[in-house]
Amino acid sequence: MTIMQKSSMTTSKDSIGTSLKVLECLNIAGALNVRENLEIVKPDILLEPIVSAELLEFSKTDKLIEQGRKIAIEILPQVKSWF
Repeated sequence: MTIMQKSSMTTSKDSIGTSLKVLECLNIAGALNVRENLEIVKPDILLEPIVSAELLEFSKTDKLIEQGRKIAIEILPQVKSWF
C-alpha cells in the first residue's frame, strides 16, 4: 500500500466521522427547535411516538405514521369527551 492510499483511507474515515458528527448536531438542533416551538404554540394535544427517529431516517416513516395512527385512534374517544 502506498503512502497516498493510506492517506486517502484516513481522509475517508475522517470524513465519515465528521459527517456523523454533523448529523448528530443537526438532530440535537432539530429537537431543540421542536421543543421551543411547542413552548410557543402550546398544543392542546400532543401525540409523541414511542419509536425514535433521527434526521434522515426515512426508512422509519411508515412505522412512525402507523404508530401515530394507532395512538390517535386509541385516544380519540377521550379527546371527544373533552369537547
